[in-house]
Amino acid sequence: MKKLAKYLLLLLFAVLILFVIYGQKNFSQCISTNSLQGKTPFYSKDLAITILPFGKFEEQLVSEVKTGLIKLYGEIPVTVLSGEKLPEEAYYPPRKRYRAEKLLGYLRSRKAGNNGKIIRLTFVDISTTKGKYPDWGIFGLGSIGGQPCVVSTFRLKGKATKELLAERLVKVVNHEVGHTLGLVHCSTKGCLMEAAKGKISTVDNGSGLLCKSCQLWLNQRGWNVKCTGSVN
Repeated sequence: MKKLAKYLLLLLFAVLILFVIYGQKNFSQCISTNSLQGKTPFYSKDLAITILPFGKFEEQLVSEVKTGLIKLYGEIPVTVLSGEKLPEEAYYPPRKRYRAEKLLGYLRSRKAGNNGKIIRLTFVDISTTKGKYPDWGIFGLGSIGGQPCVVSTFRLKGKATKELLAERLVKVVNHEVGHTLGLVHCSTKGCLMEAAKGKISTVDNGSGLLCKSCQLWLNQRGWNVKCTGSVN
């Protein structure tokens, strides 16, 4: 009798082991399949964006940014608020420009909801610390996995036409929003998340679209966004 009980116990243990192994395999397949289909089986985060210009930012460019956000990330709610003055504490006198990380710190005091993102648009020069460079001029800066990002047209202008400036601005804004969603720089050539490295040519040559890996990454983390197009 004791031998039978021991045998049944071992059999039950073996069945339990097989169930765990088989179950984990199917669980992983479920996540992979649903992610590839753009589904998020357990949770979903709806993206919402607020645009807050600094100063008298050109309304047409704001409109282009709003359209560009919706075109890439899908029919998401985008709210445009009135412009505000640049915070004096972010000004960097030695280079006569504004520190981007201080602007982000200022933005963190604004509430945009659990999954909301805040975009600050400005025409003044902005900078941050980059490696050995204590004050490196940049196109924009986004808080990875956070709420705020800031983008400047100062280094996007050059001799660009209005159309080209708008195209560049939309690409950089969408790139910085990608950072707030948690995306880091991507090694795929032409991907929206490719690092510009201070070169306007990288922005101009970029597709303005996310590669398939970056899109999949967003899906796997529950972001309910339907990106249009992709880079292979």
